[in-house]
Amino acid sequence: MKTSAKLTTAIIASLILVMAGSTHISKWGQSAKEASHSEIIPGLTIEADSNWSYSGFQKAVFTSLSVQIDSNYDVAKPDELMNYLLLTAWSVNDIKPNRLVAIHFKDSLTFDPASAARSAGWSQIESFPPGKAPGVYISPNEVENKVGFWPGSIPIPPTGMLVVK
Repeated sequence: MKTSAKLTTAIIASLILVMAGSTHISKWGQSAKEASHSEIIPGLTIEADSNWSYSGFQKAVFTSLSVQIDSNYDVAKPDELMNYLLLTAWSVNDIKPNRLVAIHFKDSLTFDPASAARSAGWSQIESFPPGKAPGVYISPNEVENKVGFWPGSIPIPPTGMLVVK
């Protein structure tokens, strides 16, 4: 076998090995359990959930995050926080949402989540009605139009979103 043929064979074999293991190189999406965390960003606890209900014969699927910000922390960059949370919700791959993607905050906030999300480029975001826990929701179609197909990639947490008081 000539040297160029050996080199070509070696390159092809290497590519096959890389491609065979490529599912581990880039991971799209995460389970609700994986998205639920408190150790990734100090001061931030996230509980993710995918759920559904029926309205007549139509199955309505929701993805939501319940978020708690530790009382020892302030939100320094609300727009980056909201963007991170919405991308995290879109990355939950348990079942594709067809009704809404929602972010609920367990405690009162020092910022308006809808305004912060709009500042981050989420123009079609809506606030929960008064009397409900603070939070926002958005149509899955709007998320898909903005960031691409579901499930989205797992977002990298921006630094400096939360600061110790």
